[in-house]
Parts: sequence; C-alpha cells; structure tokens
Amino acid sequence: MRLTVFPLLCCLVLGLPLACGAARAQEPELSDAARTALHEAAQALGQGRPAQAEATLRALIAAEGDAAPGPAWHLLGNTLHALGRPAEAARAFASGLARAPDDPALHRNLGIAAYQSRDYALAAQHLERAAALAAQPDPEVLLQAAAAHHQAGQHREAVRLLEPLAAQANQDGQASAGGAGGHEGASLAAQALELLAAAALASGDGALAESAALRCLRAEPGAGRWWRLVAGVRSQRGDLAGAAAALETLVRLEPPAEKDLRTLAELYFAAGALPLGIRALERAAGPHPGPGDCDALALANHRAGRLDAALGWLDAAQAQAPDAERLLRKAAMLEVRGRAAQAADACAQALELAPGNARAWLRLGQLAREAGRPVQARQALERAATFPQTAGAARRALELLDGGAG
Repeated sequence: MRLTVFPLLCCLVLGLPLACGAARAQEPELSDAARTALHEAAQALGQGRPAQAEATLRALIAAEGDAAPGPAWHLLGNTLHALGRPAEAARAFASGLARAPDDPALHRNLGIAAYQSRDYALAAQHLERAAALAAQPDPEVLLQAAAAHHQAGQHREAVRLLEPLAAQANQDGQASAGGAGGHEGASLAAQALELLAAAALASGDGALAESAALRCLRAEPGAGRWWRLVAGVRSQRGDLAGAAAALETLVRLEPPAEKDLRTLAELYFAAGALPLGIRALERAAGPHPGPGDCDALALANHRAGRLDAALGWLDAAQAQAPDAERLLRKAAMLEVRGRAAQAADACAQALELAPGNARAWLRLGQLAREAGRPVQARQALERAATFPQTAGAARRALELLDGGAG
C-alpha cells in the first residue's frame, strides 16, 4: 500500500485589493483631455462598467502614444484586473512602471496580477519591491511575496521572508491561529508559520518545518488543522510513527474524516504497525466496505498472519465483485494453511469466471498433482502448456507427473 504524502495546508490566494491608480489624474502635467478621460474611466470602473473604462483608456493611450501618462496605464491595469485578465493587467502595470519605476502601488499591483497569471517569480520580485519602497513594509505584502517565492520553487527565499515575519507577528501578539475562519480567519502569524512549514520542508530544512508546525499547534492546541499540519510535516520527514501519533490526536479531537483515517491506516502499514492500520482502515471503510476496501483488508490481515480474517475479507469482496485474480489470491492463502482441496476449488471457480486464465490452469494442475489426482492434474497442466506465459512451468510439472507415474 503506497503511503499518502500529506498535502500541507498552505494555499494562499492573493486577496489584497489593488491600489488605486486614478489619483494621478490630477497631476499638473496632464492635459485637460487626459484628465477628462481618466476621470470618466475611473467613474465607469467605480460604477461597475469596466468594459467602458477599458475602451476610454485604450482610446486615451492610442491618442497620446508614447506620451500616454502613467496613471492611464495604472488605471488600465486595475480595469483589466476587474475584467479577469491578469496577464494583460500585469503588462499594463509594467508600462506604468516604465514611467514611475519607484511607485510602490504599481509594483504591488503588478505582483498581484503576475501571481494570478501564475508568473510567480515575477510576482515575488515586484511584491518585495513594493514592500521595500513603502514608508513602512506591509506584512501582508511580504506574506504574499513569500507565497509567490514558494510557488516559484524559490523556497529558501520564502523562508528568508517568513522567519522574521512570523517572529514579528508573534511579538505583536498575533499568535492565535483564529480557527473558525480557516485561512481567511487565521492571523498573519498563523498564515506565516503555516507557509514557513511548507517552504522550509521544501527547502530541505525539516527541523525548521516541524518547529513552525508545532508553533501553530501551541497557539491553538485544540485545532485539528494544526495536528494535520504536524502530521503532514512528520510524514514528509519520514517520521511515520510521529505522523500517526499526530493524526491519532486529530481523530480524538473531532469526528474523524474518512480521508484522515485512510491516511492513518497507510501510515501504520508503512511503519509496520499492521493491527493498528487494520483498525484504522476498518473505521475508514465503515459498516459496508466496498470491494476495494475488502481487498485491502484481506491483504493487511494476510500480512499480519490473520489468515482466516483475510479469507473472510476476500469472500466479502468476491460476493460484491466476482474476480478470477482474487480467487487465485484466495487459493494461495488456502494453500498456506494446508487446505489444498479448497485451494483447488478456488482455482476451478476462477476458471469458471476466466476460462483463459493461464495461471489458474497451472495452479490447478500443480495442486491436483500434489493431491495425487493425476488425471485432473494432466488435463489442467496440458491446458496450461498452451499458454506462452505458463508453458515452461506446465511442462516441468508434467515431467514430474510422468516421473511419478513411472
């Protein structure tokens, strides 16, 4: 059973509002026509008519050419953002920056638009620049810059921003995780720590990742999401027992989600704690497990040496979804228990479902030979010898059969 790697909870969405770019319409170098156009566009955008605002701004920029004022590009970027065209918005903000390279609002807006168009490296660059140019760096902008670095695969850069951000937020008394509101309701400190756990882990610093996750947990020990985060970090660090312990706490704190129970089962199986994994998987499967869960429970019980339980789960799966391969697995289990006759019956049932199953013919012939039924053995082995994948083994078994008969 393949271990499920926990997804970390960080999935920050840039929710910062775009800074307004229309205020520059009052700058003295603007012509009367430009002021009028900017005012009309800002009014249209404010009234929920972004398409009209775009048309007005496009006309102004076409008329002015290279002399088109920076505020026109800024307002056009806001307009395109409102129209859901972030890549075009980013290009408009970049044109505005060509005229006002130290405008923090333009850098911030370009960063947000680039993030939304998934150009994360560009987003990180401009969000950091916006924070550096501001009179006082905005922690939210720095958090979003860190998120952009993380999304761009620049995990160490994200950690660089997040460590002081998380520490400062905690010093400011914002350490509470905020719980009920999820990501939006969580404090800046909690969001920074959560992202720090993901970025540190991705950068190879598992100790820092776990430290950040545990700081979230200390702030709100009763919140299941932080136990899940700790479990995720430990799982990815290879501490399967520690991850399972965190998930056990989670399922005691709140009604367990099926996904958490399944992950807990996989953790136990991977750690070799088969009875605990079986218990978790049975809870996840519920009172009416499907064929897949029955098969998984059969395998787990077989590995744990609980052969009768394994056979019971195979029968439960077979009752729901008859399958020849499952019957062959049952035959193998029965043979281990010394029940050769029942194993042969399982092979015969498999052949009723799949008459062309070469392995079933071969196994049936071998079992019949070992049970001293040469006629049945010969029939089955000769049939198995007609299949390329079992021909060699079938001929060897026939030679043994002929040698025994001689």
